Amino acid sequence: MGIASGGLSEDASVVCAIMTEFIAHLSTSWQADAAKQQRRAAKVARALGALTINEARNYLFRWDAFSPPYQERLAAAESAAPWPAVLLVPLPLLPALAFMAFPYAQASDSWEKQGAFFGVLIAAAALMFPVFLFTVCGVVRTRKMNIVLVAWAFLAGATAPATDFVGAVIFQVFPLPLQLMIGTNAGTCQMVWLWWVLPAELRRDPAFRWRLLFASMSWAMAMGVFACGFLLLNVVLARARPLLQIALTVVYLVGKLMFERFGIFLSKRLGADIMPSFIYLGSICYEMNLCVALAGGVRPGAFAMLLGIDAVENIFHLVSMVRNPSPKVQQFIMAHTLLREFVEVVVPAQFLLLLTVLRHIQPRYNDLVCSLSDEAFRSLQLALDMDVAVEAVVCLLVQVVLLYKGLTPLTLLRGILALHWPEFLAIHSSLVCYYMWSQHSHMSMDLSWAFAWLQSESAIWECGLQWRALV
Repeated sequence: MGIASGGLSEDASVVCAIMTEFIAHLSTSWQADAAKQQRRAAKVARALGALTINEARNYLFRWDAFSPPYQERLAAAESAAPWPAVLLVPLPLLPALAFMAFPYAQASDSWEKQGAFFGVLIAAAALMFPVFLFTVCGVVRTRKMNIVLVAWAFLAGATAPATDFVGAVIFQVFPLPLQLMIGTNAGTCQMVWLWWVLPAELRRDPAFRWRLLFASMSWAMAMGVFACGFLLLNVVLARARPLLQIALTVVYLVGKLMFERFGIFLSKRLGADIMPSFIYLGSICYEMNLCVALAGGVRPGAFAMLLGIDAVENIFHLVSMVRNPSPKVQQFIMAHTLLREFVEVVVPAQFLLLLTVLRHIQPRYNDLVCSLSDEAFRSLQLALDMDVAVEAVVCLLVQVVLLYKGLTPLTLLRGILALHWPEFLAIHSSLVCYYMWSQHSHMSMDLSWAFAWLQSESAIWECGLQWRALV
């Protein structure tokens, strides 16, 4: 208004003087202010970078150590006989071989003719529910508790086939889609009754309640990642193209890292003494999934990537052990590495032996071998042989490095297996049964029903589009 009337008001003059001074200041000091801001931004970036590096270093190179009582028990077990390690090789194969070779009715028969299958499934499912939770929680089991646990296992085992049977009757379909997962989840729901198996003083202990919660989370994590997610991923992996297979192997790595990261979380809250059982559980699950993926027809690129992941992990463990000055932490890292190496050599050899035996005595009930020609089966055997050979070479190199550092890896491994062999045997047997059952023709885990449904949906959609065009 002042400009329009030919002059400036007093307030307008003040504002004009301030803006003129500001413009003059910027014209002479812009470069200095810009440089100051850049230096401040660089300082903040360096601080954030150092924080990120420190967090990454703590995440990667920070390890726990066993408690003194556990170290004493481990030292006493290191002089034990090596028969626990020997038994862990053949015994887990016997239940899986018996259940897979049993002469059931054909999978194409109706549910009325599957009485033998549902009956055997009760015993098989009872074996699939080990006492992992009580081991992680540190519960000292009495004779009475063991008897109740066996009764509970058969209750959970009966629940699993009963659920599958009811579903087959209702929908008049056998086998149900994802029948193994449906039955396993139904049996797992019986875990709520385990709370009443525990002594009353433990149930009243708030600290034990937290331990039981974390242990249940670890079991749920293993079931979600390995028992469900990876099994479905294996089906997609077998049908994927080579480049997509390489991309899907990243999912394997992410799932494995998630489980190991949860192990660090669990160790900080429940103590490092529970880690051998946790590591053994995760290693068995991962190796069985890897064997199923290799037997399902993984391309050479994805095969090399999966084996490369294991090699990198072993190198990382060795570097972590060398960098750490604490002998107790070195013992913990070495125990972790040795358990993984033991599983990575034994499980592929067991899987190869099971498939070879089933190929000759009962091939029609195994989805991996029933439709393979002799040449295709030899290719499957070659892939598993290469896996066993590579893992054996890596294991040997790890042993040589540890011996060169003045450590006694075989003695430590013998002590861990002797100390945990009952729970290791239960975990190992149940998981071998579970993953072999996932290949059983009566379990409908190959997702053929899903692909048929998608094809039918696609056909219906195309017919609808054609009819719409005609109309």
